[in-house]
Amino acid sequence: MPIALDNSETVDVVLTLDKNKTPQPSFTSKYMTCREKMKYNKLILQARDEKDDEKIAELLIKAFAIPLVGWKNINKDFSIENIQDVLTTGEMWDLTYEISHTVMMDELTKKNLALQSQSNGEKDVATPPVSA
Repeated sequence: MPIALDNSETVDVVLTLDKNKTPQPSFTSKYMTCREKMKYNKLILQARDEKDDEKIAELLIKAFAIPLVGWKNINKDFSIENIQDVLTTGEMWDLTYEISHTVMMDELTKKNLALQSQSNGEKDVATPPVSA
């Protein structure tokens, strides 16, 4: 099953300023499909270009609603609408980057581990010649 369609596959995303905290507050992100990632990026770019603070927050919340499915070690019930009560403006922008970076790196790590596991578990099979 593609990773973006598997609801059990999530990644904990930690803000830059929280990386050394114990316990670490984190945001639980699902993997985004290509279409979801394009929509997420479009909303982030619109927020970046917006001048009105309320519209910026509205666009970021719409963006976060795509990948975020929860949070941990945060003293408030999870709700996308509550995110403004949890994060500063700067942290909201940091979260936009951390979601993209952390999810992409985690997916690459999983892929590399799967490839490594496959190559360790299977014997080399000669590749048949390609006819011209």
